[in-house]
Amino acid sequence: MAPLLREGDFVIISSFYRQLCVCDLVVIQHALYGCMIKKIKSITQSDEIYLQGENGSSLSSRQIGKVSRSAIKGKVIFKSSKPTSNEPIKS
Repeated sequence: MAPLLREGDFVIISSFYRQLCVCDLVVIQHALYGCMIKKIKSITQSDEIYLQGENGSSLSSRQIGKVSRSAIKGKVIFKSSKPTSNEPIKS
């Protein structure tokens, strides 16, 4: 499966969201790894959130560990892919 985001893509995030769901893309501030965009893998009954990456070189949910809601800085609400070099530029 291809990653949802590639280097050079743009995202718009919102810190005003009502709920988080499995498969949502979120921006987090991780104590060890810094600012990252990850997909929610699971949310436990005790509100612990586990994240996952989208490609083979991404950090695993084991490496990231559980994160709290306070670590989540926003939810991705829009993404735009960077045009590839063989796509014509539209004016």
